[in-house]
Amino acid sequence: MTFLLAEKILLIAGLMAIIFIGSELLTRVALLVKRLVQKRVRKQTEEELLYKAKVQASVRKWLVTRKSYSWLLTGFYLVFFYATILGLLDFSVIFFTATFILNTSYDIFTKTSSIFTRTKEDRTTATYFAINRLCMSL
Repeated sequence: MTFLLAEKILLIAGLMAIIFIGSELLTRVALLVKRLVQKRVRKQTEEELLYKAKVQASVRKWLVTRKSYSWLLTGFYLVFFYATILGLLDFSVIFFTATFILNTSYDIFTKTSSIFTRTKEDRTTATYFAINRLCMSL
C-alpha cells in the first residue's frame, strides 16, 4: 500500500516537472522566433513601425504578467498535488479543471485574438505562445 502511494507521488511529481520544463522550453523557442523575426530587414512604413512597437510592448507586458501568473499556477498545481496525496481526488480534479480553464482562456482569448494577428510572423509567435500556455495547462 505504501509502495503504491510512493509510486503515485513520484509519477505526479515527474509529470509536473515535465510540464513545467516543457513550458519553459516553449517560451524560449517563442522568444527565439520573435528575435529572428525582428532581425528580418525590409522596407517599412511609419504605420508598420508603430504597429511593431505596439506588438513588442504587448509581448514585454505578457512576459511580466506570465511571471506573476505562473506563481498562481504553481500554487494551483501544489494544491492538486497535495490533494492527490491525501486522497481527495474530487477536490483535486476541481482545482485541475479550474487551472486548465483559467490558463487556456487567459492566453488564447486575450493574447492571440487581436494584437498578434496582423502578419504571418505575428501569428506564428502567437501560436507558440498559445502552445506554451496549453502545455502549462496540461
